[in-house]
Amino acid sequence: MSLTFRQFLLTAAWTAGVLGTAMPRATAQAAASGGRLGPGDAVEIRVFRHDDLGGKFTLGSDGAVVLQFIGRVTLGGLSPEQARLRIESLLADGWLRKPQVTVNVAEFAKNTITVTGQVNRGGAFNVARNKPFTVSQAIGMAGGFNTRANPKAVILQRDNKPYTINVKAIQQDPSRDIPLKDGDVLVVRESRL
Repeated sequence: MSLTFRQFLLTAAWTAGVLGTAMPRATAQAAASGGRLGPGDAVEIRVFRHDDLGGKFTLGSDGAVVLQFIGRVTLGGLSPEQARLRIESLLADGWLRKPQVTVNVAEFAKNTITVTGQVNRGGAFNVARNKPFTVSQAIGMAGGFNTRANPKAVILQRDNKPYTINVKAIQQDPSRDIPLKDGDVLVVRESRL
């Protein structure tokens, strides 16, 4: 997405009343990993006829694993199929003839989303990193708004910056829902009477 088009989307969202302040708005697909590997993901790597070369590995904070013979291999940002091809290529480079590798995701890492304030069951929630998770889903996971909530002025704390979100507008038009990312905090403020 070009920067100009992104700015257009931000302006459109702001003028539609969903966002009180301009906020980086990624598509739900971009917010999720789309099946790509990332830090903390657990993968099962198998090398046909070479059981000692495979096993279960957790990607480090840099998205890499350490494999016998080939050493540190960065898999972060790759699909499991791309990871398989990379490992096969490295093993074929002087170690094995025509290696056959499988890479399966044993478990995707979790994102932590916190919902506080005027909800029925606030707290920190761990959600799968590989699937989109939105503001309305987070509010639902927190038991919904309580009777004192102001759904028109929910604060999203992202990267130490506050953004005001009109969740009532999102409820009326779900296409406006905003994907959340790891570490986001939603604060549901009290309605002023």
